[in-house]
Amino acid sequence: MMKTQAYGNFQRTPLYTRMTILMYIIVFLYSGCFWIQIGVLPFLSKKLGVDPIMFGYLETVFSISMLIGGPLFGRFGDLFGARAALTVALFSSFLTYAILAVSTSVPMLFLSRLPGVLMHVMHGAQMVVTDVSGSAERADVLGKLGVAYGVGMVTGPTVGGLITRLSSEQHAALAAAVISLATIVLVLVTIPSTTKDPGRVAKVEDVKNSMYQCVCACVCVRVCVCVCV
Repeated sequence: MMKTQAYGNFQRTPLYTRMTILMYIIVFLYSGCFWIQIGVLPFLSKKLGVDPIMFGYLETVFSISMLIGGPLFGRFGDLFGARAALTVALFSSFLTYAILAVSTSVPMLFLSRLPGVLMHVMHGAQMVVTDVSGSAERADVLGKLGVAYGVGMVTGPTVGGLITRLSSEQHAALAAAVISLATIVLVLVTIPSTTKDPGRVAKVEDVKNSMYQCVCACVCVRVCVCVCV
């Protein structure tokens, strides 16, 4: 029998505990890899002859790609689930780092920025923990995800600098790509295809239906009033 620990109306199950720990690990690995390539990119760009203005364009392309992809990623997660969204985000990270690792020209550097359109691993992790946690625990879990990201932010540049010093910038980016690929395997092996509680999904759908009916009723009343007047 599955052991649970009750907190208010929410019960902490082994699934909750396992998923939250996994998300901390995944966010830490993602953050570390992300900040490896953030540290590597300026030096690799300079080596390939990128001037400061062109480097600004390079960063702008990356930022715009992530900005455009945010709503698309959220909708993808709604349609296909948190695990699928997290997998796609990690694969986008892998492509970014892999292309950066083999970049030998400025166009390839720009090409490496484009997969960032779906590189929203943090949002994917938030989807998972939101699905498996109750309202009382959610703020605590989401806050700890931020801590995991911060630890990766500190660790990543250090690891990237060591690899660059011992080898090259391309090898540092390659290390980030390999870790991202391993993280994808971890997600596919350990996270169930559906993380939402069916009962809670049904309640949300009931609320949506009620709101829709209320809006329809208000529109009908408004139309009737306009016709009468």
